[in-house]
Amino acid sequence: MVNVSDGIQFLEKMEPGVIIFNEDMLITSANRIFLRQFPLFTEESIIGQDIMAIHTEDSIKRIRSFIEHLNESRQQIVTQIKSDSMADSEKYYMIRLMSLITGSGKRSYCLLSYDITGLITNKHKKLVKMPAYSGDDIFLIDLGDVLYFSADNIYTRFYTEDKEYYAFFMISEIEEKLPSQSFYRIHRSHIINLDAIEKVSKKGGGLTVKLRSVDEPFSVGRSRVKTFLEIMGLK
Repeated sequence: MVNVSDGIQFLEKMEPGVIIFNEDMLITSANRIFLRQFPLFTEESIIGQDIMAIHTEDSIKRIRSFIEHLNESRQQIVTQIKSDSMADSEKYYMIRLMSLITGSGKRSYCLLSYDITGLITNKHKKLVKMPAYSGDDIFLIDLGDVLYFSADNIYTRFYTEDKEYYAFFMISEIEEKLPSQSFYRIHRSHIINLDAIEKVSKKGGGLTVKLRSVDEPFSVGRSRVKTFLEIMGLK
């Protein structure tokens, strides 16, 4: 596990993409690294473009909520992970967003983007580490340490044996990138680590699963029972 606190130290040796955009979400400045990261833009076309153009429709509401939070809380940095599937191959970025002081009185923002794909995925582009945060710290958690994931609105909470974390992805996005031999979505709200299962119980017409170090059992959704039993070799 990599723990990065107050400044995201493991990114210090990485050169980020940089853009500056105004309160209308229009880009006013950018560096060439950002253009390489997001080839949707060119050097001739990027100035004046809407920053939301690098995000999918599903992400736009989340990005706007981050900016609103930044404006209201006056925090200098908001950190998130973005998965970009618009390029030739999917990439994962650590995003640092901060507000800038301007002489005009209008809001302006700086966004730094770090390509962390190689840190968290394998050659098959499956996740091997889960980027997350807890308190003021940023973490890269080994997937083998994760017991389960739980949907929480636009975020996802997940748990190791001793701690709770927040991931930067929705649970559906996580499900797509997890190794299927180790994780299974037993319910619309839960993905479990199959290697953490201690007991599977049938009760009435339902099925529950007990994980190590977790007190309460999980119910398996009725539509997922058959597939789950087949995966576990119980049917």
